[in-house]
Amino acid sequence: MEGIQVAQYVSDLSDEEVYKESNEKPQKKKKRTKYWVKEAVFDNAGEAEASLGNAWSKHYTNYSEIGRKVYYRCELEQWCKQNVDIPTDENKYFVVSYKIIYDDEEDDDEEDINGNIFRVFLSSVRLLNIASISSHVHADATYKLIWQGFPVLVIGTTDLKKVFHPFGLAICSNEQTKDFEFIFNSVQIGLEKINKNLLKPSALISDVADSIKNGFKNWKMNNRQKNQSIIEFLNYFDNEWIQTNGGWYEGIQLYTPSTNNALEATNKVIKDDGTFRERHVLSRFLVVASNIINNWSIERDPSSINTKLFATEPTICLNLWTTSYQWAKSSKNVICIKNDVSNKYYIPAGNLESISQGDLNKYVNKKWTTFNQFMKSFDIWCVEIKNDSDWKTSRCTCPAFLKNYICKHIIGMSIRLKLCKPPPAAKNVPIGEKRKRGRPAKARRALLMQ
Repeated sequence: MEGIQVAQYVSDLSDEEVYKESNEKPQKKKKRTKYWVKEAVFDNAGEAEASLGNAWSKHYTNYSEIGRKVYYRCELEQWCKQNVDIPTDENKYFVVSYKIIYDDEEDDDEEDINGNIFRVFLSSVRLLNIASISSHVHADATYKLIWQGFPVLVIGTTDLKKVFHPFGLAICSNEQTKDFEFIFNSVQIGLEKINKNLLKPSALISDVADSIKNGFKNWKMNNRQKNQSIIEFLNYFDNEWIQTNGGWYEGIQLYTPSTNNALEATNKVIKDDGTFRERHVLSRFLVVASNIINNWSIERDPSSINTKLFATEPTICLNLWTTSYQWAKSSKNVICIKNDVSNKYYIPAGNLESISQGDLNKYVNKKWTTFNQFMKSFDIWCVEIKNDSDWKTSRCTCPAFLKNYICKHIIGMSIRLKLCKPPPAAKNVPIGEKRKRGRPAKARRALLMQ
């Protein structure tokens, strides 16, 4: 059998054409972020102008070769002007601040390139009153609320029970740096209108979006720490975990949660109860947003049933009272250092019973020569109780306090110092045992002497 040799493969394209075809990047189609609704179709300009009526205000008229063009401002601006006054009802919404920029107007806003720019911030007097006493802010943006695809920006704070309290919400054409800077400025404008203390937050809790952080920095900080060049590792650590992501560790700010879960849960409630998981046109969502503001205010009205009051002190449960009482009855040696402002109590952590003077000096002076000495400093907790103040405002360096704003060391030291008395139910559990789950029994077992 005679074999047949197969000819070599010859491409229809040259090597240069093949290389160009393989390296040519496909053109990406720009994704539409906004969708417009066709409301009506008119046969002539007269019918279109008559349909507008007084809903839209005439902006200006332009005469060109193709005819006369009349430009109108949208109903959003009219709606904002009608609701800008502060109402007498503390629970009623009002437009705190708004900004609308049309295509034909010049502005230094270079981030938003999708045509018209608008930002509207809604709130109420009661919600702004909470902003005047807050020490930190939460900020986030949520979508799938407006049919055109516009984001809704929510800003607020959390109390000592980790309950989220909103300041209001903003409807913007985008979620860039200037949009978040707008909501921070709007809160200040609202506080000035109602003659309250301005917002002076010491911390921002948000996700990793650069627009939120940059908007907060542009509004408040406007300064960046300089990177210190020592060695390669310190340069990396300083740039990555101090400059860029400085809020990564627990305890960066006292009485401040380390997560944004409270605000994220509120976004879910807005979608479930406010819009029923449906997207609305902008005009309809303005009505929904107004109802949301009213509901938020009514929920925090002291005269309402199951009101959500802003908590100014943490809640102490019976289980915490029990563990604190048992800790107070322990034989741990506590060292006290007094000053004019407060008393600092140094407590041995874990199973330690005492603290040596050398370890205490290293802890106070924060001078460690080795990493093991630094790790050993976590064997000491420091409780600071201020003079002539409520013992619940004391501070501790333990992880439980950083998370819950109260711990067994603060309560236990207050029990030792006779600053408070534990409830009788906290003394029923023997020392060394944990309290069982559930409500404690109020009656003894049957057939026993009462």
